[in-house]
Amino acid sequence: MRKKSELRRVGTKIEKGAKVYSEYKLKKEVEKPKVTTREEWEAIIFENDSRKCQRCDATENLRVCELLSSEKFPELKFDLENGITLCEFHYNIFKGL
Repeated sequence: MRKKSELRRVGTKIEKGAKVYSEYKLKKEVEKPKVTTREEWEAIIFENDSRKCQRCDATENLRVCELLSSEKFPELKFDLENGITLCEFHYNIFKGL
């Protein structure tokens, strides 16, 4: 097996032995918006989830729910990956109501 230093760039492709691999672009770290209020956080979660319940695709009676409680995990309070849009029915199931 060749070392990375032995890879040879050919146009927009990288050649390695007999195989030719398409050059991949490194994904730039996408800056997450700075969220400072619950309302901003909810609006972004709604938008990211296309304003649909992520369990049944309902579009009415929606709520944003924290996956992990911000009381127990304060560092996740406005983390965009810690939220999900659910309809009232699935929200109550998730919360155990």
